[in-house]
Amino acid sequence: TEREKAFQLHRAHRFTEAIPLYDALLERQPRDPELLLWRARAHEQLQQDALALQDLKQLRELEPAHLDGNLQTNSILVRQQRWDDALALWDAFLGIEPGQAQAYLERGRAHFHKGDRAAALADVRRACALGGSDACNMVKHLQRER
Repeated sequence: TEREKAFQLHRAHRFTEAIPLYDALLERQPRDPELLLWRARAHEQLQQDALALQDLKQLRELEPAHLDGNLQTNSILVRQQRWDDALALWDAFLGIEPGQAQAYLERGRAHFHKGDRAAALADVRRACALGGSDACNMVKHLQRER
């Protein structure tokens, strides 16, 4: 199928060929979260962050608690050092999914990069308590730096 062909091209790192297929599929199915996520990933691989962020915004509008979509958005925001936007992203996500350890960890990292160690430590402690092993390691690191 056209959908499988798009994913095959993507897996083969042939992003410029995959994107037109994603475009055609999304014209017919504009509310398909999986297609939006994968087209965003292809755009990001081609360093087309603005297009990737557009797709990811649409994805969040469809499914605000889509963890992979939020993580992908965060990846771009972090690379661009847009810490306030990353914090807003995770604040919104945690308003919907307050038990998600990865979200607390990512928000903690954004706080850390903004220089707010107390907020970072609070978030990574919460992530650790929710079972995030990476967060538990970060708690130890932040406590040593105090």
